[in-house]
Amino acid sequence: MAKSGWDKKLKRHSGETRRKIYDRAVRMLINTKTNPNERETSIRQLQAAVKIDPAMLFEAIMSVFGSHASSEEIEKLKKDLTAADSKFDALVASIQTLRASLEKHNIVEANARMPETIQDWDAAIEAALHTRTHRLEEWEARLNQQKEELQTIPLLLKKGLKRRRDTILAEIEKAQELFRQSVPIMDKSARAIDSATAKTETEIAKALRMVGDLFVSYEIGQQVEGKGIYFGTWKPPVGILSNNLYRAYAAPQDLRTSKTIFLTFEQAAKKLMAKHRWHSHNGLSVSDDDIENGYEKYW
Repeated sequence: MAKSGWDKKLKRHSGETRRKIYDRAVRMLINTKTNPNERETSIRQLQAAVKIDPAMLFEAIMSVFGSHASSEEIEKLKKDLTAADSKFDALVASIQTLRASLEKHNIVEANARMPETIQDWDAAIEAALHTRTHRLEEWEARLNQQKEELQTIPLLLKKGLKRRRDTILAEIEKAQELFRQSVPIMDKSARAIDSATAKTETEIAKALRMVGDLFVSYEIGQQVEGKGIYFGTWKPPVGILSNNLYRAYAAPQDLRTSKTIFLTFEQAAKKLMAKHRWHSHNGLSVSDDDIENGYEKYW
């Protein structure tokens, strides 16, 4: 049975007053002309009386119906009370459902009183709408920010492509400059070849070697096929050839005649180590172990 609050209200009255309330409630309940609101109030009062004043309630019923009241009339009163209680429970359930929905939409806070007047309802709904509007404005602002960020992506891509384009153009310009610098060398090579055509076969071969040397560079210690082991350049300090620069190569193997070894690597290394102020050479420091390993293992 749902609580109506009438049990507390009735307890605040004296016994005589409660008896009068019960009498009136019984008469209102059996009167077919009683309006629904008064009938509902009477039912709530009698339900509370069953709990707090069952004996007084029985006296009130007997006084209204008389001591000769039929069992049918009493049974009818019980059914009316039961039906009213069921309706009241349904009303309470509906109110609880409504409250849950209002709490879900933040119109009423948990454990707070339900709005009672039209003004209270207007204020609660207006506050909920204000909160919802504020959230929608925040979502709109966030979406606009994301939109602006997405709009900047094409601009960033455009800037990146421009930087890449500028880099490629700079590389092309650098390559063109290198080509322009190589033109004089190519012209010099062409002139050398042209002048060599009028000379002997030996002079032509020499000119071709000179042309080849203009383009090929070697690392010190590199073994060059047909020449030997490159160990740098040499320019005669004096004489008619002092303006020329020569590439110097070392023999990759022991120097020998057809059958006899003329000079071994170890012998050549020790002789060069001992030379000082000899054609711009001023000695060499190499350990005996490295010399004994030979050129191939030493390098």
